[in-house]
Amino acid sequence: MFDHTTLSMIWFVITGLLLLAYLVLDGFDLGVGILHPVARTEEDRQIMMNAIGPFWNGNEVWLVTFAGVLFGAFPVAYAALLSGFYILFMLILFCLIFRAVSLEFRSQVSNKLCRFFWDGCFWFSSVLVTMVFGIIIGNSILGVPLSENQTFMQSIGDQLNLYSILIGACLTSLFALHGSMFLFLKTEGELKKHIHTWTKRAFAIFLVLFLTTLFVTSDIAPRISEQVSTRPLLWFLVSLCGVAIASMFVSLLRDHPTCAFLSSSCTVGVISLLFCAVMYPTLIYSRIDPSLDLTIYNASSGEKSLNIMFIFALIGFPLIMTYTFVIYRVFWKSKPNSNGEY
Repeated sequence: MFDHTTLSMIWFVITGLLLLAYLVLDGFDLGVGILHPVARTEEDRQIMMNAIGPFWNGNEVWLVTFAGVLFGAFPVAYAALLSGFYILFMLILFCLIFRAVSLEFRSQVSNKLCRFFWDGCFWFSSVLVTMVFGIIIGNSILGVPLSENQTFMQSIGDQLNLYSILIGACLTSLFALHGSMFLFLKTEGELKKHIHTWTKRAFAIFLVLFLTTLFVTSDIAPRISEQVSTRPLLWFLVSLCGVAIASMFVSLLRDHPTCAFLSSSCTVGVISLLFCAVMYPTLIYSRIDPSLDLTIYNASSGEKSLNIMFIFALIGFPLIMTYTFVIYRVFWKSKPNSNGEY
């Protein structure tokens, strides 16, 4: 069907779009978890969890699909990432498990101590998953000590550098903002007013961290700065991100929850595109020697494998998109309550 170079580019685009879909869709329900402690009453906490009830498990399908595509299309990069960030990925896995259990069990118990425990699991796992994702992204931007055998070893202390923690904090604030926009749209009454207040706070925190991240990245990641200066598309994406952030602010001031949520979704999506565009065609930067970088060309599967995967993708991806569309179509206009119903 296609030659290897074209297929590598196609699969990079597909992988990037899957990452975008996951961050936009799962970002708001992770954000709801991050904001969970701000609820003032038992009823409000249950409503917040019920708000994401129909969506959260379907949203995580995009993460599984992203990991599967990365394994199939770019196995060398997949192996390097999972071995190098093994502890971080295990943390993500365990947190996702505990988060799912807390969502299922919290409404099934009446004991206050048990509910407090599951509330804590829901909040802590949501924060930790987001922070760890940000730490992995931060290390990917800085580069890792990738050796000639296409692997790298780093201590957890090296991976928890100040820049990666900044990226993690920025991503956490972004998801908290995204989740607050979702709750602003889906809740009513006093809870809606309370969420509106926290949305403004989340916006201010995100804006400060985002601008700080841009400034620090331009200073300590010269390869990223070089990409931005030589690719006009990146300036377009940066401008588009600014427009989306401004739209969020205006929507909040005018009390338009639908526009606010769409704007926050666009912000998450554009930032995801910006990350992928800045990295292209590199998948993993090597701090040791740029010639050792893993790119979409030297880390991809063979031409035949990529062609076969492309055929299956033409069948599988429409099914996933149809499932997602139906779930959102059925439940989007409904409002959650505290009785475990929607």
